[in-house]
Amino acid sequence: MSGEPGFAGPGRYAGGEDGSPLLALKSLIGHKSFAAWHSTQFKFIFIESDRTECEQLKEELRDYFSSVSRPPNVCYKSYQGDFSELISRLRATGVVAKDSPLLAFVDPFGYGAVPMDVIAPMVRPRWSEILINLSTDPINRFFEQGSVEVALNRLFGLTTEARIKNFPSDDRAGAIARLYIDRLSDEAEFGFTREFVMEFPPGHVGYHLVVGSHSIDGLEAVKAAMWKVDPSGAFRFADHLAGQRFLFTGDNIDFEPLRAALIQQFGGRTVSIEEIIDFVVLETPFLRTHVKTRVLVPMQRAGQIVGVNQSKRNQYPNGTTVRFC
Repeated sequence: MSGEPGFAGPGRYAGGEDGSPLLALKSLIGHKSFAAWHSTQFKFIFIESDRTECEQLKEELRDYFSSVSRPPNVCYKSYQGDFSELISRLRATGVVAKDSPLLAFVDPFGYGAVPMDVIAPMVRPRWSEILINLSTDPINRFFEQGSVEVALNRLFGLTTEARIKNFPSDDRAGAIARLYIDRLSDEAEFGFTREFVMEFPPGHVGYHLVVGSHSIDGLEAVKAAMWKVDPSGAFRFADHLAGQRFLFTGDNIDFEPLRAALIQQFGGRTVSIEEIIDFVVLETPFLRTHVKTRVLVPMQRAGQIVGVNQSKRNQYPNGTTVRFC
């Protein structure tokens, strides 16, 4: 499996925190199941355009593996250069294999260096997934400036100015993210996509984290990770559902947006538990683990739903059908 952070950075931030390359390596090697993956080869490719930062990254990686023995099934390589040019060359030469699973994490500064005609072919193969930080706030602020038109058209792979101008001003950043997801879905042939709002400072949309996967399992894994983010730091994830705003927090979760969305989607209908879970996983930011105990049980107690074929009240095994009142 290949992992590829684009715009990798220096490896460590000014405050001493690990950058994404070190975090990715440490997360893999420290994973509780890593020993069971001994027959799987993991290749990490780090791309950074700034020569000084790339050299610092290489030094940080050497320091890390001088203190921790590098497992034989893990390899890495850092490249200095332009992301678009390098990734195209690495794909053409087989360094980024077209037939092996690929997880691409693309974290550009701005939006001019990630054209759709580079991103889409990279992650179009079946086992590919992408997380890309989309600079929706700068796009929202500067899209009418003629100097950015070419970069935006390359980013989306189409002429964008008229489209963006017609987006509602109160949610233009969200509409920009959804347009990008539509384009990425079409061009990379993704079946499963989602965007998450990154707020910093709280209440201000900085950018959207866009996720694309060819598998529902990949989408669910990223969503589960979002719910583990500590909201006490300088940034946090947020989203909207059924007209209500909520934060991705581990404690004191407000499930009212999910209850409202289920009523809106299934009101007056009788549906299977499988259909309910599919809707939650694919169409909302919530997880399948949120559905039964945290949402359906309170709804049944409140008389908002009725279990049609339940053997035990407040239990929803596979095959259960539920009527929404």
